[in-house]
Amino acid sequence: IIPEDIINTKEILELAKKNKRGFFKKPFGKNEDNNKLEKFVRKVNRKFVGELESYPCAASMPLLKREVFEKCKFRPLWERTRPSMRGRGADQDFNFWVAETFQDSVAIRVPMILWRVKNQNALYLDKKYIPK
Repeated sequence: IIPEDIINTKEILELAKKNKRGFFKKPFGKNEDNNKLEKFVRKVNRKFVGELESYPCAASMPLLKREVFEKCKFRPLWERTRPSMRGRGADQDFNFWVAETFQDSVAIRVPMILWRVKNQNALYLDKKYIPK
């Protein structure tokens, strides 16, 4: 692992603070039909509250201790404080919540294999990523 590929706790906590919303959570459940209210809430959140930078790297499955599951669980859509513009942002909200609660989180940039693309991933063209 190359040191500049490690995203430390401080950077993740800064992102968590910058992206936190909560000013105006959605007052209704996922299956209720409140399209006008939902659009209004989304517009207010976008305009006045936080940014929408995503959790660094792939925010799929962090390595966790048992105590994390006792304190932090996936929240319902209308309770999330870090929604995403695409999708519902469950993993992103959960990972930022874990980082904020335990003040300890690390992400590592790992080169991904790109499927069905014509060019190499520009982030990993450097010689340091080529195996010897």
